Amino acid sequence: MTIKVSNYAAENPDEAQKNDETDIVDGVLNSVSKLLSVSGEYVTAIETALGAAVTNIVVEDEDSAKRAIAYLKERQAGRATFLPLTSIKANFIEESDLRSQKGYVGIGSALVSCDKKYNVVAEYLLGRTIVADNIDNASVIARKYRFRYRIVTLDGQLINTGGSFTGGSAVRESGMLTRQNDIAKLNREIEKCKEDLVRVTKQRAEKEKALRNKQNELSD
Repeated sequence: MTIKVSNYAAENPDEAQKNDETDIVDGVLNSVSKLLSVSGEYVTAIETALGAAVTNIVVEDEDSAKRAIAYLKERQAGRATFLPLTSIKANFIEESDLRSQKGYVGIGSALVSCDKKYNVVAEYLLGRTIVADNIDNASVIARKYRFRYRIVTLDGQLINTGGSFTGGSAVRESGMLTRQNDIAKLNREIEKCKEDLVRVTKQRAEKEKALRNKQNELSD
């Protein structure tokens, strides 16, 4: 597959398609934000866990990554991080008692959905991220496993590998995944409106036909 890569694409992959540049790079698939989707309940946690990685660009292989980097370098078009499907490796947490921990919600990679081809991307980025319901339970889980794993809460507080904490007020409804969910929701609403329009139009036609029949009866 080929897609356009513009000067704006490196820092703004969501807007790349609006650029009229004709140059293309073979093997570029899409940004992480376009390949992974997540339900509303987990959006804040997953967006927090991904951070800047949400703009990483997935490519077919190492050669595709090198071509894309050369493209950006030649045009002085900024920098981007590329994830070759042939070189990134899935990450896993192997703790048999993790599911029984108070406040445990799930592993980040299991809370997102994507095409099977991109499972490795989800597991590479989120396979060692634990999602917990709140910061108190997250702190207990983190200490139990000696801060070996990154833990994020549903409201976006983060305990990093090694023990540092990152948090505060989360900026809601502003991330790429949130916008993707909003777009999907609006598309569903549009489809429902179309169905309602077809139904109402049919009902109107039936009423008009009945009215004409009544008018003919009155004329007779």
